[in-house]
Amino acid sequence: MAEQDDDELTPEELEQRKEIAQARKRKRLIALAAALSVLIVASIGGTLALLKMLEDDPDAELSAREETGYAAVYYTLRPAFVSSYQIRGRQRQLQVELALMLRDESKIARIEQHMPSLRNNVLMVLSGQVYEELRTPEGKELLRQELLQEIRDILTRELGEPVVEQVLFTGFVMQ
Repeated sequence: MAEQDDDELTPEELEQRKEIAQARKRKRLIALAAALSVLIVASIGGTLALLKMLEDDPDAELSAREETGYAAVYYTLRPAFVSSYQIRGRQRQLQVELALMLRDESKIARIEQHMPSLRNNVLMVLSGQVYEELRTPEGKELLRQELLQEIRDILTRELGEPVVEQVLFTGFVMQ
């Protein structure tokens, strides 16, 4: 049986064809929504699985603590360090707040004993910096590493061991 043109159909047949077309459209939308739902669920599942794989192993942190025997201890150097710079005829300042990370809390008293030497050398390192370079993340990281090395050198000379594991910026203001 050959299909009839829309001109030759009765109003009931036209209405029936519209209903069939709408039903097909609804089915396509439902199928599309279902497919999108499956994709979203798969994406979320994949992301969670990837995060689980990348997650730090809590046992590794525990074993690192067991190796050193101590959890991290933070000692803040107070007051903050301030250094001045002359940039194109204008006075600029850098204010840095530092914390030392170490593993043996009993060493803090020994660090305090040598605080004048530490503060002096930190200020010397800060005043020797190029102000423009400190504006970049790389410049800040290089400064942090230089401060760590300077502090470790002093403590190794005075205490016989570097004691400090990390130097951390807890404040960094440039004006």
